[in-house]
Amino acid sequence: MEVIKNLFKDNTQMALISMGVTLVSHIFFSAAINYDTKLNHKKYGNLWTSAAFLFGIVPVGFYYVFRRILPEKVPIVCAKCGKKALKDRKKCPHCGSTNFVPLKYDNVGAVKNRIIIFLAIAIVLYAFDIWYTQYSPWAPDEEEVIEEVIDDFDDSLYDDVRFGYEEKGKTVYYDREGKQYTDPYNVYFYDKNGNIFTFDADIYVSVSGKEKISSKAALVDSNGYLVDAEAKFENIPDVLPFKTQDGTMYYLARDISWNKDGKMVYTSNGKPVN
Repeated sequence: MEVIKNLFKDNTQMALISMGVTLVSHIFFSAAINYDTKLNHKKYGNLWTSAAFLFGIVPVGFYYVFRRILPEKVPIVCAKCGKKALKDRKKCPHCGSTNFVPLKYDNVGAVKNRIIIFLAIAIVLYAFDIWYTQYSPWAPDEEEVIEEVIDDFDDSLYDDVRFGYEEKGKTVYYDREGKQYTDPYNVYFYDKNGNIFTFDADIYVSVSGKEKISSKAALVDSNGYLVDAEAKFENIPDVLPFKTQDGTMYYLARDISWNKDGKMVYTSNGKPVN
């Protein structure tokens, strides 16, 4: 069973099978409603059929709950020649008779059985799809779903972490030295002491693992060096960037990226800082 489950590890096959089962169940639902509306002469039969095809069991349930009170439209046929005639016609266009009767199915029993069979198949497929995607051995457990959501969420943050450039069909990122990266979380930050840092969650961690700077306190000066604001400044201005008396500008590290020439740009739009 574990071997089979591994075949569905990325959930792609599961999604395709689920879509196929859902489509077939909707087809049987719509076929059943189509026969039932015709058999019971219900108005708007095409609308109910379309709703069953598009949305499956929900409109089918509504249809059968309210079927008794739904408006009817009984077609008529000529009592003499048996051919269909328009409603309210006074004379049969085929034989001239003026006697009309409501249209009735000759094989009502067979049609009812067909409706029951179609509904049964659709409901079984619908139930199978729920079991298959939520309770079967191939269904992802809660932790897998959470991890997938977190991964997608992390991916959505990539553009906010560093500004990327499209080169040869892929997105790349740069550091102060012009070094290229494919993962924005691997981009190097350098301080004046020669330490190298990478961004990890809410902290900047040195490659040696000895230095850590909170993202809230991590600044980059106008020369592109990473600075620990808590260690360097007694008070950090509320408004960033800010300039010190020696003319040095300081920016929040999360707001700064670099282009391939090692020039600082804003992460939000890639425009040069200076």
